[in-house]
Amino acid sequence: MEEIDASDFYTELLRPRGLGWCVGTSIRSPAGDTLVFSIEKAHNKGPVPRSVAETLDHLRPHLARASILSARLGLDRAMSTVATLDAIGLPAAALAPTGRVISANGGFLANEARVRVGAGNLIQFASEPAQRLLMEAVSSGARSSTGTGRSIPVRASRTDPAFVAHVVPLHGGGRDVFTGALSIVFITSMVPSTSPAAPLLQALFDLTPAEARTASQITEGKSVEQISSTTGIAQNTIRTHLKSVFHKTGVQRQAELVSLLGVSINQSTRRTG
Repeated sequence: MEEIDASDFYTELLRPRGLGWCVGTSIRSPAGDTLVFSIEKAHNKGPVPRSVAETLDHLRPHLARASILSARLGLDRAMSTVATLDAIGLPAAALAPTGRVISANGGFLANEARVRVGAGNLIQFASEPAQRLLMEAVSSGARSSTGTGRSIPVRASRTDPAFVAHVVPLHGGGRDVFTGALSIVFITSMVPSTSPAAPLLQALFDLTPAEARTASQITEGKSVEQISSTTGIAQNTIRTHLKSVFHKTGVQRQAELVSLLGVSINQSTRRTG
């Protein structure tokens, strides 16, 4: 009790909110994380009786099985996502909140000279400033469920072109507490390219048909005014679509969107046969 009374977690967080007693359990997930389930109880009602904990013990095997099933399905989704991105020429990796790589496609692994999966399955950029920005982006996403992502530019070397790493946070159903996937990292080289088709963008980034068409046209170099003129859609509506595209793809400006989506169609055709 002396330790509890001296703990800021209890004295500053729980008790001011009427809490302070709980019953809980921890489960080790296949993803390598420890899941803690804590059921809080009003402080003025006293400690949780052992009989209540024993009743809840019957639920623990079900929670453990659910974590295993969900982790397996979540890992399959992560692997499928990065494999699909590889098919159109986008090197990508799915990251846990710690920055640990859950799944990486062949295109990502082929960039070992510039970025690689190092010790502890952590992403390691050859550029120290880029590494620092990546960890800041991952840390920020782990603390917030409303992150907007970050684009990290990396200068060209003597042998490789400049590239941009886009950290796109997962939201809602895309976040699986059992799998631990928190974000997707895309790598796009700064080379001339063309825009992927709208249906492909719609499938990859969960865009609406209107958002996908707007994203595709922006990537082709068209302005909001030009899109409005050729489609008859109000400029404000197009800007609304564009704002939603920014949020879903984790970028903040049109130039970043073009860099992210400007995947070479010729390269994609070669890779898919």
